[in-house]
Amino acid sequence: MRKLIGPFLFSLVAFVILIALGVWQVKRLHWKEGLLADIAAAQVNPPVPLAQIPRQFTKVVVNGTWDQANAVLYGTDVRIDKLGSFLVEPLLRPNQPPVMVDRGFVPDGWKATDVPGAAVSVVGYIRNPDRMAWWSVADDPAERHFYTLNPVNIAARMGMTQPEPYVLVSMGDSTAYPEPSHDFPTLPNNHLSYALTWFSLALVDMVMFVLAARKTLRE
Repeated sequence: MRKLIGPFLFSLVAFVILIALGVWQVKRLHWKEGLLADIAAAQVNPPVPLAQIPRQFTKVVVNGTWDQANAVLYGTDVRIDKLGSFLVEPLLRPNQPPVMVDRGFVPDGWKATDVPGAAVSVVGYIRNPDRMAWWSVADDPAERHFYTLNPVNIAARMGMTQPEPYVLVSMGDSTAYPEPSHDFPTLPNNHLSYALTWFSLALVDMVMFVLAARKTLRE
């Protein structure tokens, strides 16, 4: 029996870890299904006025004026033969914090042609701020180019008025620059298969221990 103590403890620890990973993926499955339901609802519903604390992916309409002096670039992207970034620009609103708007893709060297001070109405969806990770590309405030889309951090580093803590991703059919998003993001949902994989491995771990224990006891 003493020969089984080590394998039993090893198998038990592996079993607990595998079950925990499976449960974690089940929780992420429910979380992802909630996001997908929000996107599906926003796709068919008309935009609503911006609420005080909007849910992510809510489709909203916001009125204001562009603050061109505080526009920055975000990330990098390639469109056919054009290398560029995304234009992020504050939308100013009377007596309210500005909203940082991802206006869409612009090629390198693009120059704005908006009429300063003109009133605009922007339709888009709410995007939660990004968090910088250890592998994130470093922001370059001197060049007004950022790689982590966090409106509060961007505003602080650029000396702007503190905006709302989320981003509004502009939507539309236009192909003119800045080219807005033409649809909501597509989110993969593989969490059920991941959960089944972890639970299956936990079952295999248990079966292997039982078989090994039976062999040891026979000897």
